[in-house]
Amino acid sequence: MWYRLLCLNQEYAHAQHAFRAGRRTRPPHRSDTDQPLASRLCDSRDAIHLLFAAEKVRETYPLPTADVTESVPADDYTIVTLEALVRMKLNSFRRKDQIHLLDMLSLGLIDASWLPRLVPEHAARLQQLIDDPDG
Repeated sequence: MWYRLLCLNQEYAHAQHAFRAGRRTRPPHRSDTDQPLASRLCDSRDAIHLLFAAEKVRETYPLPTADVTESVPADDYTIVTLEALVRMKLNSFRRKDQIHLLDMLSLGLIDASWLPRLVPEHAARLQQLIDDPDG
């Protein structure tokens, strides 16, 4: 299972320390978010991916990642809001992101009523999934 960690860029040094001390993982790799923070004790499927809050993962993305303020409590941890997660999935829009969005559509978590609040590129991508879920 992959985990994604959203942290502020200025907290990078603290994240490095936490990963070394508590998780026995290699420190986060800043320049390529596609590279997991894989432990010497696990494979990349069990890795943690680090995303910097409120920064673009790629220059071509229409919007940056979620800000840490776009979060809600869940048990003893915090997760990004549904709106922030949808925005990040529409930004990346890889096939696995599309599948996640299709799951959200099928569960009724998102629907066509979301289109007006999205930037045009994201709205077009969501509309594409609504119109042709089989791709």
